[in-house]
Amino acid sequence: MRSRSRYRSNRRGPSFLTVLLLLIILAAAALFLLQKFNVIDLFPSRTDKVVTEATNTFTLRDIGKLATQEAIMTRVHSESDARKLFGITWPGTQRRLVFSYDVTVTAGLNFEKVTVTADTKAKTVRVSLPPVGVLDASLDTDSFQVYDETNNIFNRVSVSYFNKAIGTMLDEGREYALAHGLLEKARANAELLITGFLGQTYPVPEYTYTFNWEDQIL
Repeated sequence: MRSRSRYRSNRRGPSFLTVLLLLIILAAAALFLLQKFNVIDLFPSRTDKVVTEATNTFTLRDIGKLATQEAIMTRVHSESDARKLFGITWPGTQRRLVFSYDVTVTAGLNFEKVTVTADTKAKTVRVSLPPVGVLDASLDTDSFQVYDETNNIFNRVSVSYFNKAIGTMLDEGREYALAHGLLEKARANAELLITGFLGQTYPVPEYTYTFNWEDQIL
């Protein structure tokens, strides 16, 4: 009789971690090649640009704001992120945006709430004023500069991402101006401007001026 020998195979298929590692390596290599050769170049031509502008609402209104001080600065915004999977930062998903704008923060007061009491006999002028505050924070679009704009096909810098960054820049610019004496300078300059305006009728030093601010403890 022939004896049959049976052999039990000890071979096993590749483990899950090995397969996952190979997939990660292949994905990273694909991303590298796509970025290196820039897939956008596959479509070098574009159709003619169509630009449309429209006004949805339009209103005219009177204002009584007196701007008395401006803070002008160059703000640099920097932020970055990347995508994670299974606690691992995936290569080629990094996104970084660094740019700057010239920001102007304007301070002043509501001129409609300014009251003047003059005593021609005592030669005094009493001026009561509302608190000074920030009237506007704006940026100069012509000053825009990009220092770093790193993105990829899976992590594009979107319009909402960019607009949010601009909002943060304006907020931080406003706080920086306030911390560096914007309102104090605005108040002092308001007194100079009002004195110069009223001085045509009540000249200095013939008249003595007293300024009382609503937020000032008398």
